[in-house]
Amino acid sequence: MMDNSKVTDLIIKFKNGDRSVFNDIYAETYAFIYRICIGVTRDWKVSERLTQDIFFSIADELRYLKDPSEYEYWMMMIALNKCLDHC
Repeated sequence: MMDNSKVTDLIIKFKNGDRSVFNDIYAETYAFIYRICIGVTRDWKVSERLTQDIFFSIADELRYLKDPSEYEYWMMMIALNKCLDHC
């Protein structure tokens, strides 16, 4: 289960230039993203690949997230869009 305040703090650090925290963001949110993918695709191999692609997008787009406390919804929308694009 994600620790929302921890992830929010990590995102703030990332947005402030500390790129080293992305591994921690990944570790804290991987299961959340993977569950979305598996729920949409029903295929574990495809879900693993999509999850990796989603995290590349998250890393690239995180600077545009205006309110770090809204990260969960923001990540969910990225994941759903990527999964639906795949289907």
